[in-house]
Amino acid sequence: MLKVINQQDINTCDEIYKKITSIKSELHELVQTFGIVHELTVAKSQELDTVVNEYMSLKNQY
Repeated sequence: MLKVINQQDINTCDEIYKKITSIKSELHELVQTFGIVHELTVAKSQELDTVVNEYMSLKNQY
């Protein structure tokens, strides 16, 4: 059985994807600017993992 995707779900997925892209960009900038600053990169990496998990959970519903 196919699930119907509504516009709100698409918007939510788009917003989560934008968060992922933003966090990845910040993480890349931190690494380039400061080298590997362990605490900052670990924190951003964990934030990215959280958002990716949220995105994948939503995506897997469809």
